[in-house]
Amino acid sequence: MLKHHSGHTHTQLTRTKPHPSTPRRQWQLYRRALPGLNAAAVGLIVASVFQLTFSAWSTSDFPTTSICIGMLVYGATEVLSVPAPFAVIGGGVVGIIAWAANMV
Repeated sequence: MLKHHSGHTHTQLTRTKPHPSTPRRQWQLYRRALPGLNAAAVGLIVASVFQLTFSAWSTSDFPTTSICIGMLVYGATEVLSVPAPFAVIGGGVVGIIAWAANMV
């Protein structure tokens, strides 16, 4: 086992069980609730993506290009693992180029 400067072993620092004073029923309640909370969070994210997409479509001067830029930025972050700040800056640059080229 690895010893740290505090004298604790590695397994003592990375305990995954609940604290002994936590009732077992309460821990099971949290474990049962987590999938539902996760599903609710995913649902909210999907709803916000649709809301942003429809907002961009209705307010943009070049809606098709805006949606394509959004899809490219999403693909860059998910498939190519580009860090999100760089993807956002790149999307902004591509948007400015599209605006300057009058891509409608």
